Amino acid sequence: MKQAELVQRVIEAAVEVHDALGPGLTNETYAACLCREMFERSIGCQRNVVYPVVYKNYRTGETVTIDILIEDAIVVQVVQNQEVCRENSSSMIAQLRHSGKGAGVLLNFAPAGGVTGLRHIVLHP
Repeated sequence: MKQAELVQRVIEAAVEVHDALGPGLTNETYAACLCREMFERSIGCQRNVVYPVVYKNYRTGETVTIDILIEDAIVVQVVQNQEVCRENSSSMIAQLRHSGKGAGVLLNFAPAGGVTGLRHIVLHP
């Protein structure tokens, strides 16, 4: 499946989850339900995937944890803010760099009007 199609399927699944659950739950709840929705759509999904932070070929002992990894290709970060902010984007870019993945999606489950503030971020090597 192409990256753009996979991102679209992630967004469709997130909308389905938000429509069913509404706002106000924890990030972990939305992540669990999104992974379940991806499973029902026959799309691979892992939660809380940990990658080492490497500085100049030195493993620092620190890690970066990815909320959701789709098909070992798309990083998904679940947030609940009035708006997706610069810190969310910076966090996503760090997750992409340290995981070696090229694309990510920020999903904001906070607003009552549905999933908003969607950001598709592509990191070019």
